[in-house]
Amino acid sequence: MRNISNLQLVPIGKFVRTHGYKGALILRPETDFLLPQKPEPLFIRTDGIEVPFFLSADAKKYKNDLMIFLEDIDTEDLAKTLIGKEILIEESQIIEEEETTDYHEYIDFEVFDNNASIGRVDDYLPLPSNPILSVLTHENNELLIPLNTPFLQKTDIKNRQLFFELPADLYDINK
Repeated sequence: MRNISNLQLVPIGKFVRTHGYKGALILRPETDFLLPQKPEPLFIRTDGIEVPFFLSADAKKYKNDLMIFLEDIDTEDLAKTLIGKEILIEESQIIEEEETTDYHEYIDFEVFDNNASIGRVDDYLPLPSNPILSVLTHENNELLIPLNTPFLQKTDIKNRQLFFELPADLYDINK
């Protein structure tokens, strides 16, 4: 078990409101960071102390914000107690502005949509305003996926995998 006092924590934003009645919270990010995934904790600053909270489900993009579900926060009333609280994560999860990705490295990565494999990256189209990945699906169709969107959820360099949450109509556009 890691000692919290040894972690390098940085603020990423605040909870701005609840969503629904089951305890979902809307996090307004103030910096770019990797989406938190289970079992990694978020830290909520409460009375000057960073308290770890674990996600009960993976964070989801919600408009320009994130929808967060925390373990043991399962009602709107409990969630309301966290509104305005500062959220922190480990410094290693922050994406530096000067960091650039060489999208060519993604060629031959396996691509997933909602955790289901859909194919492999076949090519990279370096459009200045919005780079595009050309994915060869398992049905031998080309699927063009824009990268400057909230669709990309996770990149696993070690296992050469990209995880997206693609809208259904993206498949229709590519037919």
